[in-house]
Amino acid sequence: VSSETKALKKKEHGFQDCLVIGIIARLSPVKGHGLLIHAMEEIRSRLPQARLMIVGTGKDEHALSALVRKFQLTDAVRFYPSVNRTMEFLQVFDCFVLPSQQEGLGLSVMEAQAAGVPVVASRVGGLPSLIEDGVDGLLVEPNRADLLAGAVIRILQDRALADGLAARAR
Repeated sequence: VSSETKALKKKEHGFQDCLVIGIIARLSPVKGHGLLIHAMEEIRSRLPQARLMIVGTGKDEHALSALVRKFQLTDAVRFYPSVNRTMEFLQVFDCFVLPSQQEGLGLSVMEAQAAGVPVVASRVGGLPSLIEDGVDGLLVEPNRADLLAGAVIRILQDRALADGLAARAR
């Protein structure tokens, strides 16, 4: 994704001058959205311009919305319904995150990698077969908001690292 396309897509979503973190997954406890929202508290304390796009639908939507309000992140987190054209969202993301508690193969991770978006994911299921930690993405231990926040901050603060991970993953 060219920097011009990314800038245009960010502007369309009202995220110009923001660092955009994204997840595309059904809204289910196993996918770790709650952990990512929790991590956003620390991410925002270090990077106030960070925003989170949650793309998906599911039974957890109301609970996750309540969590966003609890952490006072309503200005930083937006929900979008599932779409068939995930590339529309991937073009906006500066970092793709999948903090699953368990995962099969991780198709959304492969889509993010193919789109050239750096990835942070949990070290569970088939995800370590897609990501070599520090080479073509970052892996973190599951259920650790602090480690998740740290990995996301690393990617958002280090453009060379992010570009290198994304290029090798693609």
